[in-house]
Amino acid sequence: MRGVYARHDLEARQTLSDENVYLAIPLQKGQISYQEFMPGTKILTPILEDDPILFSNIDRPYREG
Repeated sequence: MRGVYARHDLEARQTLSDENVYLAIPLQKGQISYQEFMPGTKILTPILEDDPILFSNIDRPYREG
């Protein structure tokens, strides 16, 4: 299954979109998958280029932690 990764550095409170993420293997533990990705989701913490987008990084009702 493919995971969601940052296409470039992302700032806290930025919104995820198809333009600032990409999908790749592997899906890491705690990472959102392509099935769970929703454009428009707000980021809670900065994310560096090529880092996985984790549930703990995003503002979602079902995020971990």
